[in-house]
Formats: sequence, C-alpha cells, structure tokens
Amino acid sequence: MTTALEVSGLGYTLPGSGNGQSEQGRPLVEDVSFTVGTGETLVLLGRSGSGKTTTLKLVNRLLEPTAGEVRVAGERAADLPVTLALVGLDADTFGARYPHELSGGQRQRVGVARALAADPPLLLLDEPFGALDPISRVELQREFRALEGRLGKGMVFVTHDVREGLLLGTRIGLMHQGRLAFLGTPDEFRRSDNPECRAFMEAAG
Repeated sequence: MTTALEVSGLGYTLPGSGNGQSEQGRPLVEDVSFTVGTGETLVLLGRSGSGKTTTLKLVNRLLEPTAGEVRVAGERAADLPVTLALVGLDADTFGARYPHELSGGQRQRVGVARALAADPPLLLLDEPFGALDPISRVELQREFRALEGRLGKGMVFVTHDVREGLLLGTRIGLMHQGRLAFLGTPDEFRRSDNPECRAFMEAAG
C-alpha cells in the first residue's frame, strides 16, 4: 500500500492577542501524526471543538500549520461522466442540471463527484452527510462504502457520529482537546479502554 497522506507532528496555535497576554495563543491542534494509505479511509471522530475540522483544514492548507508537516502524493485527472456514474448519477440526465433542480441527496452526490473529478490521491470530507434526512444519509453511506474499495484513494472523513465512523472507517482517529487520543481499527476502538472511546461507545448504545 502506498501512502496518500503523511501527517507528522501537526500543530496549530492561535496568534497571541497582543494585549499583555501570552505571546503565543491557545493551541487548537497539538502534535497530531498519522498516515493514510491508498484505499484507506481514516475517520477523524470527536466532540465539537475537539480539533478534527481544524486538522482537516491544516491538511488542505486552509489554515497554515504552526508546527509539523503534511505530505500529499500527486495523481492524474479524471473526467466528469465517469465520476457521476460512480456516485449513482447518470451524466446524461444530471450533467447539465443546476443545483436548484437537484434534491438534497443529489446535491451531495454531485459534491462528491466534483471532488473526484480532479482525481486527487486524497479526498477530505468534513461531515458530508450531516445535513441530510436519515434515509438519504443511510443511502449515501452505503454508496460511499461501495466507492471506498473501487476508487483506491486515501480518504480523511470527519464526523462526530460514532456509528457512521465505525461503518465507514478503515481506521478511527479520535480527537480530544486538540490531540489524537486514539488511532486504530474500528474493532480496536470498540474494545479500547480509553475513557473517550468508552464515552462514544456508550453514547452509541
């Protein structure tokens, strides 16, 4: 398995206020390290404010890290019709439609298609199914699961839904207070004695 993403010692600290307080502001992400191989989905799971979305923004450089390094491999481009077919949409029917002519589930599928169109080695998804109704969400989760093996891409998937994470993730990275508190397979997560892992499992019922 080749490496699509390598994150080493990643950190992000808010700038200091300059009002007599500490010159270095509050750290949002501290010393986060992981790799994602091709064909692997790393789910970043965590409570609100745990640092999972900030970590994703650091990976795609929407925020500039204050510590650590992010490495992403390069890859060729793909065409839109093939991509639309991969996410369950017919290119002849949906290729020319405007967003307002699509249902919520169809818009989510097109969003995934647009992400795939450039054929990147790595896909970054921040709660992509969070705004959908329960039925559409389950349908897209099933489609995503089928895509994982077919695409052979590295993926980082952010969610606060432990059931979704355990369903879709090859590995689970549990964020807590800006740090990676746990990194392992879904089965290892279920068996873990880590208090934060136990809290998520108890919440899932």
